[in-house]
Amino acid sequence: MAKRRRDDGKRRVWREVRRCNRISESAQAIIDMSAKLSTAKTPAEKTQLQRQIDATDRQLDRLVYELYELSDDESKIVEDATADVK
Repeated sequence: MAKRRRDDGKRRVWREVRRCNRISESAQAIIDMSAKLSTAKTPAEKTQLQRQIDATDRQLDRLVYELYELSDDESKIVEDATADVK
């Protein structure tokens, strides 16, 4: 029984590590795409990059909500409160 609890604890830790890695990777992707956006030459390229940035930003938000174990209602409160910031 104690080994099972220890294994469950390890799995939880590794899930959190993976989630934190995905957060870091998503943030870096947004930084990279933002740099490309500033040098994009065509309107189509700018539009495509902005859409990718927006999608990655939404994914990043979801990962952070999961990290802090926010309910759907709590996530909505955050979204509403930060709607003007984005």
